[in-house]
Amino acid sequence: MKLDQTTSSGHPSGLSEMNQQITNAVGWQRHLISLLTVAVLAAGFAAMLASVGLVAGYFIGARPKYMQLMRDVGTAPHLRPNGHDNNETYEPTTVEVQGALIALSHGTSVGMVLVALATGLSAGGAIVTQVLIVFSRRVTLRQINASLAQISLQLKELQQHRDAGAGPVP
Repeated sequence: MKLDQTTSSGHPSGLSEMNQQITNAVGWQRHLISLLTVAVLAAGFAAMLASVGLVAGYFIGARPKYMQLMRDVGTAPHLRPNGHDNNETYEPTTVEVQGALIALSHGTSVGMVLVALATGLSAGGAIVTQVLIVFSRRVTLRQINASLAQISLQLKELQQHRDAGAGPVP
């Protein structure tokens, strides 16, 4: 951040002008930090909700369906070929088992995609967090530099008043 410390006449500018420059230079950075903080919180909550939703969805929806599908293969009367009695022991055909496995693998692949999305949300939140940390440090360093520039200007003004014999500045 470059602060103009002199007026057009070459004399040091007033502290109020420097304060205004500092406020202008740092103001938009604070706004950006606020936006990044909201993005970090949103990504974190979305990742948590996605993870909880995946676990709950598996135990509430997917697992019972998988178990039912595996029970139905070979035991459900509507899946038995014609000519087999409900009381007979029935061994499912290879095609029936393959159909059940295809249904299970499709459900598993959908679950894997959802897990990948939840992981992506977590990774995105982590990246935004790192950007927030780095940006926050840069803003803090700029504020420190601006404060040091103010102190330097005040010391120069004190030195000029002392050299001019005006005594201490009130």
